[in-house]
Amino acid sequence: AIAPLLFVLGVSMAREGVEDYLRYRSDKETNATPTMAYREGHFREIKSQDARVGDLLLIRKNESFPCDIIMLSNSNENGVAFIETSTLDGEKNLKPRQAFGPTLGLIDESNPIRFCSKIECELPNSKIYEFNGTLEYKDKKHSVNKNNILLCGAFLRNTDWAVGVVVYTGNETKLRQNLMSRKFKQSNIERKVNYYIGYI
Repeated sequence: AIAPLLFVLGVSMAREGVEDYLRYRSDKETNATPTMAYREGHFREIKSQDARVGDLLLIRKNESFPCDIIMLSNSNENGVAFIETSTLDGEKNLKPRQAFGPTLGLIDESNPIRFCSKIECELPNSKIYEFNGTLEYKDKKHSVNKNNILLCGAFLRNTDWAVGVVVYTGNETKLRQNLMSRKFKQSNIERKVNYYIGYI
């Protein structure tokens, strides 16, 4: 009686172990993905895991966003960039995002401006379609919302480049918050069977 039980448990443990290893390897690859950050007077390549809140990042067409970013400028004259959020919500249709008005056109991929600012925003949460905060520019506060934010895991489409400032990284991004809040689902009959097996 013990042998079949140990066999089943061993197979289950091996399967879980393989899945955990593959997930770990995937996370390592994602963290090592190169991205462009403004350091020492110009944009230079860094690992995604080294991006910090307040960093100025440059994302090019068809690249994914390594963290949640408030978009300050992009290659389009009207300031509208398009993102694909299929990795977040499964939707393939492109969603428009608007660059922060006061800095639109002042920042580009080769000539970023230098300014001191303060951003106030809500605490990290899993609400993909909600974001509220303020960005201080030239001693004046401007509101920013979901239309200004580029979400971690989404892709930049139909736009040559976009520049933005990091607001959430790591487990604080909306992508990670959704993964962390996922709960294990179990039917009533499975719960009862487990109880009876334990009792027996």
